[in-house]
Amino acid sequence: MTDKPLHTLSLIEASQGIRKRRFTSEAYTEALLARIESLDEEIQAWTWLRPAEAIRAARLSDRHLHSGAAPGPLQGLPIGVKDIYATAGIPTEMGSPSFAGHIPNESAKVIERLAARGAFVMGKTVTTECAFLTPGKTHNPWNPLHTPGRVVQRFRRGGCGRLCPRRPGYADQRLRYPARRLLWGCGF
Repeated sequence: MTDKPLHTLSLIEASQGIRKRRFTSEAYTEALLARIESLDEEIQAWTWLRPAEAIRAARLSDRHLHSGAAPGPLQGLPIGVKDIYATAGIPTEMGSPSFAGHIPNESAKVIERLAARGAFVMGKTVTTECAFLTPGKTHNPWNPLHTPGRVVQRFRRGGCGRLCPRRPGYADQRLRYPARRLLWGCGF
């Protein structure tokens, strides 16, 4: 086990803890799900989340690890993916009524690569409509009157209007959405 609550571990700490068998993927997933359950009613960060399926995937990952098979670098890590990424058999609605009920047959390449390295999709997080239009239902955990992406949206509008310098990667590298910090202990 670890001295820190499991939901507070970094991606590296969680990955090493699972591979070195300090704790199981199931225990880590349960800790994340408990954290989500305690906060998500107010924050509303998840558009698709099936706790029983996440636990089942974690158990499968634990069995793979305990079978002696070589673990992937992300073995047993539950991930939350933005609802713009296609996920086979899981709704991908892109925050838009136009895509309501859409369930892709294939996953996006990035999702396939994560799975090939041992991670599994725990759930889908809310996105603005088609990742750039109307804000989603998620509330900023520090100020429920704001959406977690408001700063990024303003930055993009300013950049497109040449009102401020546009720096590639700025939004992704420095402005992490607050809801992700609280709920996305799964590392992405």
